[in-house]
This record gives sequence, C-alpha cells and structure tokens, in this order.
Amino acid sequence: ETKLLCSILMFIGGSPAGTAGGIKTTTLLVLIMTVVSYMQSKNDVEIMKHKIDKLAVYRTLTVTLLSLTAVILCFSVLYFTLPEDGRGVQCLFEAVSAFSTSGLSAGITEISGTPGRILLIITMFIGRVGPVSLAISLTAKPDDNKRKIMPVGHINVG
Repeated sequence: ETKLLCSILMFIGGSPAGTAGGIKTTTLLVLIMTVVSYMQSKNDVEIMKHKIDKLAVYRTLTVTLLSLTAVILCFSVLYFTLPEDGRGVQCLFEAVSAFSTSGLSAGITEISGTPGRILLIITMFIGRVGPVSLAISLTAKPDDNKRKIMPVGHINVG
C-alpha cells in the first residue's frame, strides 16, 4: 500500500515553481475542477470564482494524458520483460519514479534488461523536459499555422 500511495504522490509531484517532477499540483486541481464543472453542466471551469482559460484546461488534459501514456508504457515494458511474477507494484513504482525524476527505486532497474533500462531513461527524459514541451518540439512544423482561422466545430461527447 505504501508504494502505491507513494506512486500516486510522485505522479502528482510538487508545485509549478519548484523543482519536483510529476504533473504538478495545479494541473491536478484544474483536472479535478474540470470534472466537477462538467458534472455540474457548466460551460467554463471555475476555481474560487475565477474562470480558467480553455487553453489552460486543454494543456492540463494534454499533460495528464501524455504523462499517463509515458508511465503506462514504461510500466508495461517493465512488467512484461521481467522474469518473475508478482512485481506489479514495484514496476509501477519504478515507472512513476522515473517519470517524476524523484530518484527513488524499488530495485527493478538492476534486474531489468536493456529494453527496460532504455525505456526508463526515456521516461526520465520525458519527465524532466515535460511531455507537452517534448511533443511540441517533435511535431513542430516550420510553416506558421497560427494565422489561419478555422471554423468552429460542435461535437457531442459523453
């Protein structure tokens, strides 16, 4: 239970101005308030009587989804490449620790093979640089699409 709780806290991380890894506490708050606003059928996300910009909400959802993807991918490779069973929580702890760059280890790194170690290194890099910054740098195009005006599309979700 302790490793699972630590994994959750490491994934959340610290505050944005600090050096802690993870998705950050403000990202978690905006994510929770987005869900609350949706459940209350509100069009905008509000925190303490302040409207949160839609771009911040989109960034929050993107950071959370990319972070979860990195952790789940790292966890899956570690879990399926290790020789012994019963290492689920240890693999999760190791993957989240790599993403959050906390420096903690459950001892999985030393027995993981080359694919696991390479993926842990990549996960550490993603966690340090930031998933959105890395995705933007890898997918950026030289042409300027910011001046284009796109029509508004409406789609029913849920």
